[in-house]
Amino acid sequence: MMVLMAGDCPGQEYGLCFAFIRRADVFVTCEGQTTRITHRADLTGFAVSDEQTSLVYRTWHLLKDHGIWSESETIATVINLQTGGRREVRGAGGVASTCGGIFSIDVASPALDLLHGGQLSYPFYSLFRCSSDGKIVVGYAKDFDKDLYEGVPPAVRITSFKAAASGMFDISPDGSRVAYLHSPDSPLCVFSPPGPAQCANDRSAMADPPSVNNAGEVLATVGTGQGCYYKSSWYFSDTPLPGRRISDVCLAIGYWRAGLDEIQIVEPLARKPQWIAPATARLLREWSARSGGDAPGGAPE
Repeated sequence: MMVLMAGDCPGQEYGLCFAFIRRADVFVTCEGQTTRITHRADLTGFAVSDEQTSLVYRTWHLLKDHGIWSESETIATVINLQTGGRREVRGAGGVASTCGGIFSIDVASPALDLLHGGQLSYPFYSLFRCSSDGKIVVGYAKDFDKDLYEGVPPAVRITSFKAAASGMFDISPDGSRVAYLHSPDSPLCVFSPPGPAQCANDRSAMADPPSVNNAGEVLATVGTGQGCYYKSSWYFSDTPLPGRRISDVCLAIGYWRAGLDEIQIVEPLARKPQWIAPATARLLREWSARSGGDAPGGAPE
């Protein structure tokens, strides 16, 4: 891989911005500047909505430890970036920015609208994502051996379920691009109807679904091949952590678009990237400055 500094990200010349997780907190890189947004150090996921100017972050809480087993719950904290309003949704699964909002989406279950309540489902799909206006849908089609399809009903076959890593796909806000992984250790691809897909030559191991924008630029979580110390899946460092040993490879944010031979690292020691608008990046920074990152006193750097 080619390693780049964040300010040299190929997308920066177009004013593109993205959010990601580092040390279990949300960070934003925009126009060459990286800013820590939350100050909690306990996040297990997040999503940002440009359309709804909202942030949702997910945390895990231990309720009772019974020794052999324990009781726990997940909480999705919903933040209105314009008003600062805050509320919690308990029991939320993985959170995703899609369909013009932020949803808790799990396989074979209706998506829970975390911003407005209610549910969203497409009967043809077991797992889906859609464009901002909800008109273009992509997902695993129930009646087509769960292949990755686009359309309602499914009309355009993108790739087979057997070849696509489970849940590792995304659709651009305007619905013109679909990014997906064949498997965690196979090429990252971008599909635009009528195809065919264009794929990176790089076969770096990946984690987390990719994020694709309207221009077909993709952000993905990639393994660097170097060892990291892990406090949790979301908190890791390339320098020693108290009581921790090197337990897995370091993760980083990679950038790729058609025409590039290799995925280029744009943010080290980070995961779960998401493209966001410059205006949303400003709102996130302003909210963080007002609220202290939603944690009294904040967590240390």
